[in-house]
Amino acid sequence: MPVTIAELVGKIAGILTILAYIPYIHAIVRRKTSPNRATWFIWAFVSFIMLISYYLSWARNTIWLPLGYAVGSSMIAILSIRYGEGGWTIFDRSCLIGVGLSIALGFMLKSPQVVLFSNILNDFFGMLPTIKKSYLRPQYENKLAWIMFFAGSAANIIAIDNWNFSIATYPIFLFCEIGIVVGLLFLSPHKMAKS
Repeated sequence: MPVTIAELVGKIAGILTILAYIPYIHAIVRRKTSPNRATWFIWAFVSFIMLISYYLSWARNTIWLPLGYAVGSSMIAILSIRYGEGGWTIFDRSCLIGVGLSIALGFMLKSPQVVLFSNILNDFFGMLPTIKKSYLRPQYENKLAWIMFFAGSAANIIAIDNWNFSIATYPIFLFCEIGIVVGLLFLSPHKMAKS
């Protein structure tokens, strides 16, 4: 069976995502980037849930991005124990509590749409510490990695061949969420003030 454009672009999205972790890990080990512990542990957890969800919903063209995030986020979460920052501030703990509440809601209601929105909400809670850091201290994030994450999320949107709600929502959300970080890394008033 020939490979469709959507399948090929979906695999490219996954490859870009996996490759984005290389400069990010390199920057972490060289102490040029300090990952937020709360963010990366939340993302590792959410990525595995989304990977399972995509697998069970037969979203094969867009499964490569969640696979890349599940593997990469887990590696960064482990590295953040030694090289990271945060995780226990009131802000970080509030994000972690938000994750716990949304997971509980998803299990109580047993609705696929609630689980999807719960995971999106969890992902957003995970992103908040990194958005805050990208705004206040953009020099501690790796721009190349985030551009590659953004390119992977854009490719993942192109890979959607079934534009139903449960398959299209998460890729669109990721594209917007990562776009915010990329925008802040290049346009943060704190970055401009230091220039």
